[in-house]
Amino acid sequence: MKKVLIISTSILLALTLVLVAYGAVAEMLQNTEEVNVYDNKFEELVSVMERTIEDALLFNDLLFNFEFIREAFGLSEEAMDYIADLIISGRDMEEIIHITYFWLETNEDISIIGEIYDMKDEFAGSSFWLEFAFNRITGNRHGVLTDEEAVEYLEMGLDFDDLEIARVLSRQGVMTIHEILDERAEDVSFSELAAEIDSESVPQRGRSRGDRSRVRVNRENASRHRNLRNQSDVLMSRRLSMITGENLEVFLEAAASLDYEALEVMYDAAVGQISQEIMMNLNERGVLRRPRYGFPGQEEVVAQLRSEIMDNGVSEAMLNALFEEGFEYMDILNASSISNATNGEIREILERLINGESWIQIIDSLTIGEVQ
Repeated sequence: MKKVLIISTSILLALTLVLVAYGAVAEMLQNTEEVNVYDNKFEELVSVMERTIEDALLFNDLLFNFEFIREAFGLSEEAMDYIADLIISGRDMEEIIHITYFWLETNEDISIIGEIYDMKDEFAGSSFWLEFAFNRITGNRHGVLTDEEAVEYLEMGLDFDDLEIARVLSRQGVMTIHEILDERAEDVSFSELAAEIDSESVPQRGRSRGDRSRVRVNRENASRHRNLRNQSDVLMSRRLSMITGENLEVFLEAAASLDYEALEVMYDAAVGQISQEIMMNLNERGVLRRPRYGFPGQEEVVAQLRSEIMDNGVSEAMLNALFEEGFEYMDILNASSISNATNGEIREILERLINGESWIQIIDSLTIGEVQ
């Protein structure tokens, strides 16, 4: 369950590295005085990750998801600092990210993230531990189905998807899971229920965009979207509303009137746009770890990068030698582009990079003759 929620950077990195390869060096040459400045909390978080996370892909995935939560869901700096402090203080980052995604579907104060984490050992071994901890902390006020009650609802004609959707919607604190399922059993659609719930709920503390995810429609207005092909599209619509700031009704209408996969395409496009910007930013900051492109699906990326490097005048023999020495293709490509622009020697540029100089410092010294 945890692995599904955390977005992987593998494919995103594959798409983004090519963009960086084409644009990063040209941009740096045009902006040699610009320096990236991280906020102290982010630097501290990355420092802790460097010491505690060995796997390069997991490191990239978690750092990306931290930034995705900030950008996609509009969390305030105070909220992001709270999440960062949980990790900096020694809590497992993968668990904190997982709990944060769960929290985003609730209407609770952000402090519940730490409270849930601190209860994880009590429910160790259960795949539903997070749900159990949430219910314990909130005093079951959102409603908890017993096995007998679940069977009763199934016998009324509902299915397991109905139970899960109702569970998620109940976390807004407007209607309990029993109230939602009772309405659903009376043939009220989830689009109607979601509109009413989101209209009445008060956004949880931590968002910097106010009530951007709340809708301005009531149940009656939403009833014209009641014939969804897939009732779970209600949850996808709510996520799209949260991420884009658009009214929930826009996505309910899309789910009701367009092709079956239209909503999923819209979601992928929204996530993709945000993700690309995040990956570009993290690449420019130089904080992502560079796996040697050994994960599946990278063959085309490697071929593209090698082609670009050789187009810059680097022989295949020299390229192979540099790679075997431990230099990454992206760094070799950037160094070859800088070499062509400044007449600097590629190997010297790469050695300066591994000795701690930034691309900006290297370009500065080569273009204006300063010794760094």
